[in-house]
Amino acid sequence: LWGKLENLILEQVATQDIKVSVMAGPIFNDDDPEYRGALIPREFWKLIAYRSSAGELRCACFILSQSDQLQDIETIDFDPFRLFQVSAENLTERTGLGFQAYHGVDATLSPSQMETVSEEGLSGGTGSVREISGEGDLIL
Repeated sequence: LWGKLENLILEQVATQDIKVSVMAGPIFNDDDPEYRGALIPREFWKLIAYRSSAGELRCACFILSQSDQLQDIETIDFDPFRLFQVSAENLTERTGLGFQAYHGVDATLSPSQMETVSEEGLSGGTGSVREISGEGDLIL
């Protein structure tokens, strides 16, 4: 799922002849499980920053949740990963990282584009969250 998102972004970059910066990492929480002496994060984030065709800074933020996958780590199955598109503000709150510069340029700012969904499997945060089931669900 993460790879499909990256491929879609690269296709958009090539089609629109724009440059992007992609940042990603784990979201660490106090209740992350330990496995063989290392903490296993339940969630990972990705922030994609780019200039629109009009030259305006924009971004799109995503969280990949594997909360349901860590019950039995020895028999992990990759199918039920869940991908969510979140606001830059939500991502800042969840990660504790300084993404404030992206709060006003977020592709998900339009309330009509966002649906509030259950945040089951996500570790806190405020604001609307969209679960991504396919390419048509993405807002870039």
